[in-house]
Amino acid sequence: YYHVKGDSSFVSYANPGVVTAANGDLLQSEFDSITVGLTQQFNDKLRGTVGYGYMNFDQDNGYLAAPGLNLTAVNKDLWQAWANVFYNPTKPLSFGLEYVYGEREALGAALNGSTKGEDNRVNAVAIYSF
Repeated sequence: YYHVKGDSSFVSYANPGVVTAANGDLLQSEFDSITVGLTQQFNDKLRGTVGYGYMNFDQDNGYLAAPGLNLTAVNKDLWQAWANVFYNPTKPLSFGLEYVYGEREALGAALNGSTKGEDNRVNAVAIYSF
């Protein structure tokens, strides 16, 4: 769990941590986020993980009124779930496959009029450990 004010480096895809108001004051974003997950080692060659993450922005009207802030890029709510499996056939090699699904709601509408977004993907990786 994180409660963050004025920083965007703790959580991926968080809103900009600090913006400048019209009068020059610095305004900080504030949000809560939580990530939970479970990793299971099935045997000496196979492991997997399932996880879930959620972020909720504490709306601040001064922050949202900052000049140049693109409200379509500011997340009101953001969540993501994932599952992956890694196979380690020999000591330096690992192969992984992951499925990720997520949704977001922005504070401003995109050109198509929607404030919703969806992330739906499959990732594959080959790792050589030195």
